[in-house]
Amino acid sequence: MAELEPKAIEVKQGEEVDVETLSKELEAYNSRNTDRIFVRTNTMNHSKKPVFPVERHFWHGNSHFTLTPLPVNGGDDHAIFGTPPEGVKFGVLYADGDDSLSRQFLAAVHIPFPVDSEGNNWKVYVEAGPIGPIDWNVVEVKLNMATSNKAVYDDPIFGGRVEADVRKGMNGYTFIKFWN
Repeated sequence: MAELEPKAIEVKQGEEVDVETLSKELEAYNSRNTDRIFVRTNTMNHSKKPVFPVERHFWHGNSHFTLTPLPVNGGDDHAIFGTPPEGVKFGVLYADGDDSLSRQFLAAVHIPFPVDSEGNNWKVYVEAGPIGPIDWNVVEVKLNMATSNKAVYDDPIFGGRVEADVRKGMNGYTFIKFWN
């Protein structure tokens, strides 16, 4: 099997990502490599308008790709690498505008090394709300306190919703979705 290369997969409206094939690629790659792990992140925008990347933050790991704007019902699929013992630990922040009525969506994920295919030690934290500054130290504390591989947050004031989960049995495949 050829070496797995990181690549962005643009997901357009009405298209499906073949996550089963990508998950098998992840499993094969991670089983051959003991010095780093590779995970994929699929980010989808189900909002009424496009969302734009504000910031991404890596506590552990890195990615060769920059975040891109996500059209309505569109998304991106990105590769992220991590190393032992921390694996991959990152956060992304998107917003649907830059005025006082805009919403922002935050998702943070931690997948320790080695990848546990059952996700027993994976953590996810999400929040949504009005735009404003993010303290990544506070986000890391909340992520460290998380107890699940899935999180959902509905903003009761602005109506935004964010979901994130690291799918069990899919070798660290992470899904992030936004609504407003």
